[in-house]
Amino acid sequence: MTGSSLEKVLKSIGIFLTSVNSNRYLIEFLEVGGALTLLETLGMEKIKEEDKKESIKLLQVIANAGRKYKELICESYGVRSIAEFLAKSKSEETQEEVQVLLDSLVHGNPKYQNQVYKGLITLLPSVSPKAQQLALQTLRSAQSIIGVTHPSIVDCVLNVLRSMHLEVQYEGRGGGQVSPTSQKVAVRAGHIRS
Repeated sequence: MTGSSLEKVLKSIGIFLTSVNSNRYLIEFLEVGGALTLLETLGMEKIKEEDKKESIKLLQVIANAGRKYKELICESYGVRSIAEFLAKSKSEETQEEVQVLLDSLVHGNPKYQNQVYKGLITLLPSVSPKAQQLALQTLRSAQSIIGVTHPSIVDCVLNVLRSMHLEVQYEGRGGGQVSPTSQKVAVRAGHIRS
């Protein structure tokens, strides 16, 4: 299937999944392995970035349908696939769509919110400054949901602060605000003196 025809197929599926009576279509799409197929497309080298972006949009539609659908995506190793795609993507617009999906997966998904949180932490050493920036933005909101700070985040954030990219440093500092929780973690780790 060529890239342009795949994009048309994905957009057509999107029309059905966002229609008024979409629940029936959504269930049928998921029963035939639709979510797994969308996640697989993210890792395929020969598929164009635009087609992968359409897959992300469809995954957003699935995630926005409710908690059990978010859990389905996460159970299918979706967080890893989505995070890897964010790190590899060359398009900032596509990366922003991925951020929206990851943010959706961390909210209202208590069973897998830690998995999403850890997936965001794995993005911090990424070579893509935009991926780092978006991961930090999403981590800020995820941190308030999770509550307990994962120990591995301290070194990752400290490394981000050494970035040559100002937008990454800005987000690493909390977007202009350092949360009391992250400051306490840094003090406990011995990186900042109180």
